[in-house]
Amino acid sequence: MKVSCVQINGDSFHLEVEPQTTGSELEQQIKARLWGNAFTRKNKVIVCLEGGAVLQNDATLESAGCPSEVQLVISSNTVTCSNRAGLAHIDAETLVSVRIEDDKTDICPSAFESCRVLAEVIMPDSIRSIGEYAFCDCSSLESITIPNSVEHIGERAFRNCSRLRDVTIPSSVQSIGFRTFEGCSSLASVTIAAKSIGNYAFSGCSSLKGVNIPLLDSIGTYAFEDCKSLEHVTIPDSVKTIGEGAFDRCSLLKQVIIPDSVESIGNFAFRSCLSLDSAIISKSVSKIGDGAFDSCSFLKTVSIPASVTHIGPAAFLNCKLLKSVAIPAVESIGNFAFSGCRSLETVVIPESVTHIGPSAFKSCTSLTLVVPASILAGERVKIDTCGCKRIRADESIKAAAESSPAGPASPAGGGATAAKVLRAKERRRRRRRM
Repeated sequence: MKVSCVQINGDSFHLEVEPQTTGSELEQQIKARLWGNAFTRKNKVIVCLEGGAVLQNDATLESAGCPSEVQLVISSNTVTCSNRAGLAHIDAETLVSVRIEDDKTDICPSAFESCRVLAEVIMPDSIRSIGEYAFCDCSSLESITIPNSVEHIGERAFRNCSRLRDVTIPSSVQSIGFRTFEGCSSLASVTIAAKSIGNYAFSGCSSLKGVNIPLLDSIGTYAFEDCKSLEHVTIPDSVKTIGEGAFDRCSLLKQVIIPDSVESIGNFAFRSCLSLDSAIISKSVSKIGDGAFDSCSFLKTVSIPASVTHIGPAAFLNCKLLKSVAIPAVESIGNFAFSGCRSLETVVIPESVTHIGPSAFKSCTSLTLVVPASILAGERVKIDTCGCKRIRADESIKAAAESSPAGPASPAGGGATAAKVLRAKERRRRRRRM
């Protein structure tokens, strides 16, 4: 194993070390007057030069410590692991600034992880990849410019950079990895030209107010979860999928327009968006996921197109200000789908419905449920009306009732007739069980 070390003052030294050399033996071989502070940690050799440079060109070394007086480390004096093709982990508690030189193409995993006073990073246009955990927990890093040459940003690369305020991600980056910017609690704005955002990529970015995502085609699971300051987001017409929990607990998000390109809204996608007052769902969406708008307590209007055939369980649970909703072609309404929507006044159940889950309209105390004759008179759909104000038949159910042997509908209107039909259906079910 050949180890090459370079001092910051420009003098070079080469040290031949046998592969089986132990840390203590290596420390004895390194002259104190030249190296000063070689030491071992967890059976790994750690070498710091008095001038501030650290061990270089070692194929096996995974980390290196810098002495407290080191304030600046440039890439020619950082650890290079040939088996990982990039910078290795620098355990430098006092590292303030890093300038990566032009010949580097990759920042390898964990390169600057936990450099907690690192405030400045200058990357050249030669960098193609930023590895996973590369700047994770760099809690003093306030801004960073990612060059146009970068194609990939690894998972957790900037996780918990709590002072990072501004990031521009160039169009060369095709994807943003898992939890890449999670916990960047000072990040106020971000421009993303990438085509996909990984799961939890911006989760917990509590200061994020605006997001520009012009080229995106998918939003990952919980990508913007708990972004408590996010007020607006424009979902481009290139997006096909909004992942599960994508905007969960974005409590200041006021309006959502879902473009026609979106085909599915994931479970809990907008759950607990407490300021959301309107939602327009695209004409290509066929399913609204479980709990998609659960506990959006200020949601007043929602536009559901004829393309939607499935409303998942608890999709609009506890949307207390929602007054009306049209579901023109829905086939299935899940359990508790509209439960707790106490301001909901009218819902017309379409002929297309084949399933209404238990408690779908539970505690909808202002609701008049309008049900077609084909459902009330038949056995194919069971309606749980617990908590509804009343159930009313439409004109077809009235006409059917008037022509039936039981005679015309009561003066109270279709509600009484509908109730009788439901009671008769329940009696028939009981008889079949006996």
